[in-house]
Amino acid sequence: MNKLFQRLKISQKLNLIGYVGVFGLIISSISVWFILNNVHELNKNIQNYASIEKSLWSIRSNYNAINRDLLLLYVLDPNVDEQLTKSNETFEHYLKTIKKLEEDKQKLLEEGSNDTDLKPLINKINTTIQSYTSFVTENVIKIKNVSTSDSLGSVECKDILFNKFEPLVEQLRIDREALFQILKSKIEKANEDFETANRTANILVAALTIFVIIIVYVLSSMVSKNISNRLKYVSDTLDKVSGGDLPEVKTFDDKDEIGVMSHSFTNLVLELNKLKQFTVAVGNGNYESDIEVFKNKGEISNALTEMKANLKIASDLKNIQNYTSEGLAKFSNILRNTVDEDYYDNILSNLVKYLKANQGGLFIIEEKNREKYLNLAASYAYDKKKFLEKTLLIGEGLAGQCVLEKETIILTEVPNHYVNITSGLGQATPSAIVIVPLKINNEVVGVIELASFNEFQQYEIEFIEKVAENIASAIISAKTNQRTKELLEISQQQTEEMRAQEEEMRQNLEEMQATQEEMERKEREMHSIIDEVQKRENELREYILELQSQKEELENKLNKI
Repeated sequence: MNKLFQRLKISQKLNLIGYVGVFGLIISSISVWFILNNVHELNKNIQNYASIEKSLWSIRSNYNAINRDLLLLYVLDPNVDEQLTKSNETFEHYLKTIKKLEEDKQKLLEEGSNDTDLKPLINKINTTIQSYTSFVTENVIKIKNVSTSDSLGSVECKDILFNKFEPLVEQLRIDREALFQILKSKIEKANEDFETANRTANILVAALTIFVIIIVYVLSSMVSKNISNRLKYVSDTLDKVSGGDLPEVKTFDDKDEIGVMSHSFTNLVLELNKLKQFTVAVGNGNYESDIEVFKNKGEISNALTEMKANLKIASDLKNIQNYTSEGLAKFSNILRNTVDEDYYDNILSNLVKYLKANQGGLFIIEEKNREKYLNLAASYAYDKKKFLEKTLLIGEGLAGQCVLEKETIILTEVPNHYVNITSGLGQATPSAIVIVPLKINNEVVGVIELASFNEFQQYEIEFIEKVAENIASAIISAKTNQRTKELLEISQQQTEEMRAQEEEMRQNLEEMQATQEEMERKEREMHSIIDEVQKRENELREYILELQSQKEELENKLNKI
C-alpha cells in the first residue's frame, strides 16, 4: 500500500481511498455471510445431537423396562391362574417395548450416520443392542413358561438372567454411557461454537461501522504523512551526520521532487556506511574485504585502497613471525619428550598437521658394516608401494641426494609415478614436495620429505629448515643417549658376568674344601681299619701259636702212648 501511494499522484491517492473503503465493506459483508451460514450449520448440529441424546434416553428407558419385564416373567408362575394373566400382560408389554428398542436403534443409526466421531460408537451400541435383543428373544419364552415347581428350569432361567443376561445389560450400559459422554462434549462444543459465531457476527457488524468511519481518516492521513515523513527523515539524518553518527537509511520510491532529493541523500548515507564498514573490516584484520566505497572511484577510494594494501603487508609479516615462533615453541616441547617407539612418528605427524600438508617421511642415517644408509624412522600417509623397502643408500633418490648436497630440494612439478597421496576415495599426485636435510653444524643426520596438494610458501620452507635443525640436534642427542645407554648396559652385563664367575669360583672352593675334609675323614677311617686289622692279625697269630702249642702237646701225649 505504501509503495502504491509513493507512485501515485495526490488525486489518484484520494480516489484510491474510496476504492479501498468500498472493497473493505464488500469483504466484511462476505465474511458476515459466511459466519451466519456457519451459525446455521452449528444450529443444525445442535438439533441433531439433541435428537441423538433423546434416542439414547429412550434406549435406556426401553432396555430397563425389558429387564423389569423379564424379572417379572421369571417370578410369575404360569401354572397359577391369578399370576398367568399378569404374566401375559407383562409379555405383551415386553413385545411393545422391544419393538420400540429396535425403532430407537434404527433412528440412532440414521441420526449419527453423518458424524465421523459418533458413528463408530453408534455402530458398536447397535451391535450390542442386536446381541441383547437376540438373546432376549431366544430366552424370553423359556423364562415366561418356567414354573416354580420346576426346580431345574428355575435354576436354568436364573442362570440365564443373572449370569448370561447381566453381562449384556452391563455392556449395553457401558456403550450407551460412552456414547453419551462424547455426545455431551460435542453438544457443549457446538453450543460454545454457536455462541462464538454469534459474538463474532455482532463484533464484525460493529467493526464494519467503525471501519467505514476510520478508513477515510486513516487513508487520507497517509497522504500528508507521506510527505511530512520524508522531510522529517532528511532533516533528522542531516542532524545526525553533522554530529558524527550514521543513522539507518530509508529508501523512498516517490517520483516527486522530495523523492529525488531523498534518494540522493540516501545514497550519500549508504556510501558513508560503506566507509564505516570498510574501516571496521580493515581494523579487524580483514584485508580481503570486497567492500566498495564510492564505487572504487575518486581520490578517497584510491587512498583507502593504498592504505589497505600497506596494512596487509605489515599484517602478513606479523602473522609469519607468529607462525614461526609458535611452531618452534610447539616442536621444542615435542622434542623434549622421552624417546620411545612413537617419538619420531609424533614429531612427523605434528609437523605435517602444522604445515597442513598431506604426506611425510622422516629418514635417519644409520651405519652397518661401516656403510651408511637412510632408514625410514617415521611416515605419515605414505604409499606402501613407494616405501616397501624402508632403507635408501646415500645418494639414492632425491632423499639420498639431499644428504650429499646438504641443501633443501623443492619440487613443484611432481612426476605421476613418483608418489601418490591415497585416501579411502582414491589417490592423487601432490602439487609440491620439499626435502630438507636434518643437519646441525654442517653434519647431516637425516632427511625430512613432505608432500602437499598446495605449494609450500617460502616462510613455510624456512620454518621447516629451522625445525630440521632442532630435530637434528634431538637425533644426535638421542643417539648419544642411546650409545651411552648401550655402553652402560654392556658394563652392567660384564659386571654381572664377573659376579657370576666369582660366585662360581667361591662355590668351587667350597666344594674342594668339602672334598678335602671328606678325604681326611676317610683317611682317618682307613687308619682305624688298619689298626683294627693289625690288632686282629696279632690276635690271630697268638691263636695260631697257641694251637700249635696244643698240637705239639697232643702229639707228645700220643707218642707217649
